[in-house]
Amino acid sequence: MLFVFKNYPLDNSCNANVTKAYHEHACSVAIMARCAGIYNKFWQYHDLAFSEQQSIGKAAAEKWAYKI
Repeated sequence: MLFVFKNYPLDNSCNANVTKAYHEHACSVAIMARCAGIYNKFWQYHDLAFSEQQSIGKAAAEKWAYKI
């Protein structure tokens, strides 16, 4: 079985296929998740971001990257 995850932030500032900004900090989190993926830590970052989403923001997205 093949599982494919598409990192598709719902914010038009980094995703041209989205017409408006649905999630203000989606791009920050998506960018940091991709960076974590370079170090084979995408899923760790993904899980942390979802568990800490109540404190979402650009600074939080960067802080989470240092936590993993």
